Formats: sequence, C-alpha cells, structure tokens
Amino acid sequence: MIKPLTPNEVDDNPDVPEYVIEAVNNLLRQQFRKGSCTFKQKEVVNEIIKLAPEGVTKDELFDKGYMDFEIVFENAGWKVSYDKPAYNETYEPTFTFERKDIKS
Repeated sequence: MIKPLTPNEVDDNPDVPEYVIEAVNNLLRQQFRKGSCTFKQKEVVNEIIKLAPEGVTKDELFDKGYMDFEIVFENAGWKVSYDKPAYNETYEPTFTFERKDIKS
C-alpha cells in the first residue's frame, strides 16, 4: 500500500541536482567572510548554468524548483534567507547565508 509522504520526508529530500549544490558551494567559497555572505539571484543562476549539463536553461531552473535549494543548505548548518522585492519595489533578489548559531 502506498502511503502519503510526510512533510519531513518532502522537506528533507528536495530534488536539487548536484550541479546546483556545486554552484552554490563555489559562491560560498568565493564570498563567505566574517560569518555571512549575500549573492544576487542572477549570480547563482549564472554559476549554475556554467556547471549544468548542456541544454539546461534558466527557465528550467525555476520551473523544476532547482532554485529552491535553501533546505539543502539549512540541513547542512546554514541559515539561508531569500529576499525579493515586493510589488512596489525594484531590486534584485538575493540569498543570504549565515552560520547557524551552535549552542552546546
């Protein structure tokens, strides 16, 4: 009998290709300083497209949910925030990565 997925099973297992994770890792290595860094969404998209198999498009990254990689990094110890403009604002969307506070 097939059972429905629980929210934890879905959240913990996002369908994010390795080249997306590699692209974000590259940006973290390049830009992480003093506990945090912020990337423009277009920087992330450009880095992913560089590493993606031939034929992968920007639209595909969004349509397939590949840009929803935050949970993968949160599960690895990051606090990830996504900021996009409201309907009456104009600026580029960003991702901010910070170390999660570890309390012993």
